Amino acid sequence: MFEVDIRSKKSLYQQIVDNVKDLLVRNILRENDKLPSVREMASILQVNISTVQKAYQILESEKIINTVVGKGTFITNNLDEIKPNYDLIDRLINDLIREARMLGINKKELLSKIDSLF
Repeated sequence: MFEVDIRSKKSLYQQIVDNVKDLLVRNILRENDKLPSVREMASILQVNISTVQKAYQILESEKIINTVVGKGTFITNNLDEIKPNYDLIDRLINDLIREARMLGINKKELLSKIDSLF
């Protein structure tokens, strides 16, 4: 369920963040689900504990997870109330457009591809 690719250009902590978000989008993780502890996740992924801590800090700052001392880390129960991070969306769209242009993909093709995946 949780995985990272050490060969990826993306940092390990960002891969963990993205992995959790992907599992949420695919309804594999749901509100109030418990995540592995930092130590357990580090062991599962075979990464440094500080890598998982950083990922969990980001997820917590985005209000996707909530850590309850002595109980664990959980997916929040208010995902519907999370405001979109448009700065992040803008950055990702700009990256996507740049990559598409480099590959010779025009706007119509890109929008068609997005439509098919959305």
